[in-house]
Amino acid sequence: MSNDDFRRELNNAFDDVTGTPSSGLRDRVRSAVAQAPERRQPYWIAGVAAAVIAALIVAVLFVANPLKNAPSLVGAGPSPSPSTQPFVCTEQDFVPKAQTPSAGGEPTASVTGLRAGQQGSYDRLIVEFRDRLPSEVRISGVSGTVFTASPSGQEVTLQGANGIAIVMRDADLHTSYSGPVDIVTGYTGLAEVMRLEDFEGVVQLGLGVNGPACYRAFFLSNPARLVVDVQTSAAPSSPTATATASAFACTSQNSALNSAGTPPPVVYISGLRPAAHGSYDRLVIDLSNGVPANVTIEVRSGTTFTLSPSGMSTTLKGSNGILVTLHGADLHTSYSGPIDIVTGYPGLAEVKRIEDFEGVVQLGLGVNGPACYHAFYLTNPNRLVIDVQTPA
Repeated sequence: MSNDDFRRELNNAFDDVTGTPSSGLRDRVRSAVAQAPERRQPYWIAGVAAAVIAALIVAVLFVANPLKNAPSLVGAGPSPSPSTQPFVCTEQDFVPKAQTPSAGGEPTASVTGLRAGQQGSYDRLIVEFRDRLPSEVRISGVSGTVFTASPSGQEVTLQGANGIAIVMRDADLHTSYSGPVDIVTGYTGLAEVMRLEDFEGVVQLGLGVNGPACYRAFFLSNPARLVVDVQTSAAPSSPTATATASAFACTSQNSALNSAGTPPPVVYISGLRPAAHGSYDRLVIDLSNGVPANVTIEVRSGTTFTLSPSGMSTTLKGSNGILVTLHGADLHTSYSGPIDIVTGYPGLAEVKRIEDFEGVVQLGLGVNGPACYHAFYLTNPNRLVIDVQTPA
């Protein structure tokens, strides 16, 4: 079959299905094409009007911006407005409003972290909880820094001039928290944070502060945490305070510290706490039951140490090292924290356990710059402090 015959048969089949076309079909098609622009014109005008209205709404929102003055949460990104506002605190007893715990959640608010930090005109303590807030929190100022520990009834004295007591009910500080329970900060406002009670669902924290016990408190979420800001004193701006801050003196020689009294057979180390303090970085070694009979501190060129008793070599971060040896000490009975701490500080770069065997504990310190340090004891509680100079 030729192509012409095929097209002719196809047209006949199409006519049989559709029927004979109307004689006015061609005129109606031509009329619809001619009138289409006129019928589309109202829709075109409506589209332009909608676009103009949308642009006006966007401009109004940009100028008004109802979210730009909303308060920001810690960790939610920088906000320049709060930093320019003066710190406002209270010296009155304060009960911040807690959030209602979700149904079916844990009955006790487990503390997972205690973190202190400096924020300029105030120092901040963050108490972080695992999944809910305590049912009640009470905060009150204390004249002086003498607190009563519970349930022992013993008195403890914190650093600073005045104190702040924090009482949290339906909370615990032992289930999910394994960090230090006595934090000496060296800050200008918040001097020390100590656990006073953790018994039968009640947690008490004592804060030793320099100057008046002026603070503010509030809750944050995701994760749940209580924030207590303590006003800093005007001491940092005085000439005396400046001289004290710049008077850090250190040595690059080997040295030894001896116990003044009769040491216990074994001193149990309960905490290793590094912190940055401006012109120096500090390592605090908490000693639970006394002071070791002898502590030697040795300066090393480089950061390679020999582990004992394995004899393997290990290299720490930094350019030089300090080896701290505690005789008559134990790091495994009362301490469950990390044994290799990389700090990221400008002076003290890393702290690592080198030996914990037969009453001898060795800690290797990797430091940036020269290994210049200052070591001494503190009491109530007992602790060995090693300050490492930060490079200029």
